[in-house]
Amino acid sequence: MRNTLCISLALLLCACGGSGSNKQQPIKTNAYVSAQQYVLDNGFIGSVLVKKGDTTILKKGYGYADKAAKRTNDVDTKYRIASLTKAFTALAVVQLKQQDLIDSFDDPVATYLTDYPNKQITIRQLLTHRSGIPDYLSLVNKNKHYQQSELINLFKNKSLEFTPGSQFQYSNSNYFLLGQLIERISNTSYFDFLNAHILMPLGMENTEMGSSVISGNNYALGYKTSSQSSRADSINMSVPYAAGALSSNLSDYEAWGEAVMSHTLLSDSDIAEVYPQQGYGFGWIVTETKGMKTYTHSGGIDGFSTIIVLVPEVDGMVVAFSNVGNAGLLVNKIAETIAENEF
Repeated sequence: MRNTLCISLALLLCACGGSGSNKQQPIKTNAYVSAQQYVLDNGFIGSVLVKKGDTTILKKGYGYADKAAKRTNDVDTKYRIASLTKAFTALAVVQLKQQDLIDSFDDPVATYLTDYPNKQITIRQLLTHRSGIPDYLSLVNKNKHYQQSELINLFKNKSLEFTPGSQFQYSNSNYFLLGQLIERISNTSYFDFLNAHILMPLGMENTEMGSSVISGNNYALGYKTSSQSSRADSINMSVPYAAGALSSNLSDYEAWGEAVMSHTLLSDSDIAEVYPQQGYGFGWIVTETKGMKTYTHSGGIDGFSTIIVLVPEVDGMVVAFSNVGNAGLLVNKIAETIAENEF
């Protein structure tokens, strides 16, 4: 099953819409020697973590976090993680069910968001991108600050792309609605719920809602291409919200990856729901690496390309955060190649 991970990540990257309109960074096909050499050969810019069990194979930053200031990326640099946010959103929904605040994943979302007009669509269909709701990102002005109700109004009365449950189609609208579901049920803000129930219990002190204006010495600026000669277009972070607004760093993601592989914060009854045998589960795509079950997700937002690959059977983890917007295919290929050769 050598190509399963590669094919799944390519499909997911296309579904996410990428993070820029520039031509994708080319991928070299040099023979694999080591994780570090493969990353260097492909001109990766960002921070990467490769770990198997207690052995850290690679944990290093490459290129500039801020080229004008000559400030380099390192292991503590914070990046916008884009759609990797979805796994946190999904876990928060699962926790609401664990707290008996949601009766069933098969409840209509309108049971809880009573002002949402479609009474067919279930929470499960939102979690697994099987609702048929059009993606709101094609309808927004990325530089505008939106109230959450404004964004929902952009798509809530649109015709569905297909009958709910009949097929898969990646749509950020699903996870936007799940963010609203979390707020409505918990009576707190989306991030405050994540912070109290996921981030703080795992010691993830460097994970936060990203700011619309990136500033500070711990943060990577986003660039359009690997030359880092042109800054990426701006985006108001009210737009991605629960579908992609978090920022994080490698240290936090190491803790996150270990928690995911050990099923920390999940009950036994929910594990099969979150991680199906294959396909898109709850915020994760499940595939195979050399016949071993693998959890992964990639992400792209203006100026950033990200991925996590987890292989629980061997306690293997690859995390790559790049502050280059057209590097999505490269980042995915690097993660896939390292996982296949190191695990």
